[in-house]
Amino acid sequence: MNGWGLGHKAGDSGSYLNTDLSFSKLGRRVPLYPLFLKICKRMVKWDVDMGCAIAGVIQHICSLLILILLFRILMAVTKKRLLSWIVVLFYGCNVAMLNWDSAIMTESFTLDAVIIFIYILIKYLNNKSALWGSVAVFESVIAAMIKPTCAVLTGVCLVLLVIQFVSEPAMRKKVCRIAVVLVLAILYYVGYCSLTYRHYGVFNLTQLAPRHGLVTCLVTETYKNYPDKELVAKIDAVLEDHRAQGLNIRRYQTTTEVMKLFGGYEDDKRTNNIRVTEFNKYCKKSNPMAHLKFKFNNIIDYWDTPYENTEWGLWDYAIEYSRAERVIYFIQKHIFSTLYIWCDFLMLFICIVMTVFKSIRYKEIPWYWLGMSGTMLILLYAVYGNAYASFYRHTLFLVPFVYISFGMFVSHIIDCIRGRVIQKK
Repeated sequence: MNGWGLGHKAGDSGSYLNTDLSFSKLGRRVPLYPLFLKICKRMVKWDVDMGCAIAGVIQHICSLLILILLFRILMAVTKKRLLSWIVVLFYGCNVAMLNWDSAIMTESFTLDAVIIFIYILIKYLNNKSALWGSVAVFESVIAAMIKPTCAVLTGVCLVLLVIQFVSEPAMRKKVCRIAVVLVLAILYYVGYCSLTYRHYGVFNLTQLAPRHGLVTCLVTETYKNYPDKELVAKIDAVLEDHRAQGLNIRRYQTTTEVMKLFGGYEDDKRTNNIRVTEFNKYCKKSNPMAHLKFKFNNIIDYWDTPYENTEWGLWDYAIEYSRAERVIYFIQKHIFSTLYIWCDFLMLFICIVMTVFKSIRYKEIPWYWLGMSGTMLILLYAVYGNAYASFYRHTLFLVPFVYISFGMFVSHIIDCIRGRVIQKK
């Protein structure tokens, strides 16, 4: 089974496989994916390799079933069966999607959770049901417990409810009912983040924020503005040593060595994270424009990165393909998988333009276009505001939005062409 890449262990797989799910360790990783892996391992008497293979099989099955929901989403927003099937075919045959399904990483389930969220949200917009709205909020919390960045989907629900409360007076009672669930979701986040702070000194869903912020300080060299020059000199020594070894200073190996300089890394993570967080805040305040430039440069640097491009070793098993399988693999990769990060921004721009155009022309809110543009904008802001590398992985959960909005745009063009043909007749 593993010869086909099922259960492939990538860079972060070990941290998911070894996550301690006890209450006192809550906050190292959000719990649902580590819990899923633990169940898979238990099914085969704790055989890690076989457990990972089973996890890969389950991920593939779930991704295959989720295509049904993707088709229904496209039918709801385009009303065109053939177009919907074509978009689903291209999404389902995307090599990057298939390989993440094989990897012991959260990306596969994250994609599934995002599609489920979109489906539920469209159900809510069509039916105006408080039940569907509440389920959308609940599902966004589930998604956040798979991948923390998905917590912004709860924020999307909040923005949607505010817009509806203001623009649709008839919906206010239903909005208030959903708001109760939304408040409970926010309280859950606050409680969970409080536990993370208690255990790791970070008010977040995971304890990784200080490390991510530290990378920005190192790359922008704003750490040199810190008043403790002895600490700055030690950091310089670590960076010089790692650069001499040809190491990328954005990686864990470098940030780990730097974090050890703050003390408590091995035996007091809470104190260590608090010190690193304070260090990051000081460095950012010392030169905020450098940090902003770093975020902007990340967009430029990863602009033309294809989604199937990865440094996680997900393609290693391709060498075991037969000649016929390699031909299929080539077709999949070069026909069905020509998707780049710049496609996210292109479709965001198109969605914004279509939202404005339809709002002006029809004097009403185009909820589908507004939902797509607003959600993509919030997700991109969340990713580029916090991540520092591997954006083809961190922005992967935008891919369903790209395919769906592309289908909506093609449908709009088809309708325009048909309208002109009918007018000519």
